[in-house]
Amino acid sequence: MTLLLVLIAALPTPGFAQQDNADENEPENPHTLYLPFISVAPTGEQAQLPLRPETYDATAETISLPTDQDPQSAFFSFCYINFSNQSDHRIKVYWVSNYFGELFYYTLRPGSAYWQFTLGSHQWVVRDDNGNTLREVNGNACRSFYLYVQITNNDFPTARPSQEFRTIDGKLPDGTYAEAGTPNQPLLRTWYSPSLNRSIATGVRYADGIATPLDPPALVPRTISNRVVAQTASIPEPTGLSDMVWQWGQFLDHDLDLIPTQTPYESFPIVIPSGDPMFDPTSTGTAMLPFARSMYAPTSGTSSANPRAQLNQSTAWIDGSQIYGSSDALAQLLRTGSDGKLKTGAGNLLPFHPEHAG
Repeated sequence: MTLLLVLIAALPTPGFAQQDNADENEPENPHTLYLPFISVAPTGEQAQLPLRPETYDATAETISLPTDQDPQSAFFSFCYINFSNQSDHRIKVYWVSNYFGELFYYTLRPGSAYWQFTLGSHQWVVRDDNGNTLREVNGNACRSFYLYVQITNNDFPTARPSQEFRTIDGKLPDGTYAEAGTPNQPLLRTWYSPSLNRSIATGVRYADGIATPLDPPALVPRTISNRVVAQTASIPEPTGLSDMVWQWGQFLDHDLDLIPTQTPYESFPIVIPSGDPMFDPTSTGTAMLPFARSMYAPTSGTSSANPRAQLNQSTAWIDGSQIYGSSDALAQLLRTGSDGKLKTGAGNLLPFHPEHAG
């Protein structure tokens, strides 16, 4: 006869704090694994999450064990993790969901600990207040009902020599978030969730899951643009702003991102609606707006697990990179090397890049 352990859990529950007077580092009743679990946020509020995120493994709903086998000695696809903070710093525990990205679960102050229920398919990460990864934990690492994760001072990154200013490629002086905002980082795909009151990582979408663009939407970009800005006369800006505002916005945009076109050229023209007043005034219905696909990381686009990823070649900070560059090589190319001045071109205007100078 086979013993079936039925798991009805959909999300990891927030866990429970360790009792101060507890002699054993184990929950009082770890065998309440077979009851339905409700989705409750660590604050006590109901979490606005679907019941089955992608990280939930439906194949783990039932587990068969021989009746003469000790359940404690078997390999389980679920267990309790004891996260223990033995350091002098505050740490945070996150659940890593393929669907939602990282979801915050618990804050541990120095000397505290708590128990967290997990399925084998769940991923967890422990971070410090600066976002540095201290430990990554996979639920399938459990070999019994319990897994112990202790964070000590040795898990924290070693302090780096201090410097006064951010480097030209956007690295922070103290080394925290070392690669955040630096050139050649993948673009983030997010959307705002009103129920969670925050942005959620969505990933990139392709028709084949790898690189083929999705079919054009019912309303092409040009149709939307024509409808949004349609007007029969000039409309004064009520607060007195001039066109310099949007021009400044465009200039600022070039400080935040730079994505070149793909080489060799990959044409992806934008459909122009028939009768467009500027591009198809005679209603031929064949007009197209030339458009090229963006350059992507050469190591991406190999499978659905590794779809095309476009890279930002500029720093993501508002640091004047469209003026001073985002690399040491370009920074040196733009400078005269005398009196802290930048080079100029004809008419004392901004210089052309040597590759484009005529």
